[in-house]
Amino acid sequence: MTEPVTQVQDHERRIGRLEGIAELLTEQGRQFNARFESMERAIAELRRETNARFESMERAIRETNARIDSLTRWLVGMQVASLLAVGGLLVSILLKLN
Repeated sequence: MTEPVTQVQDHERRIGRLEGIAELLTEQGRQFNARFESMERAIAELRRETNARFESMERAIRETNARIDSLTRWLVGMQVASLLAVGGLLVSILLKLN
């Protein structure tokens, strides 16, 4: 037969359990912190990649807008030159007819 557990033994056993639980919780806290830090690093990297992509897209849009402006100026210039040429041609035809 087993001897009855004294109050001191019961108290020590309970303290031992609590210490074990505290150690488990501490280790779980460390693991949680490690996972959380890993997630923070992944989010920061994703944010950097996203910002780099946005900057690249903004740069491409600026370059495209500059190209559109340049081509628009060229087109307007060609239209003005064509109108002047047609006008000059009409004036010369009218002068020859008179």
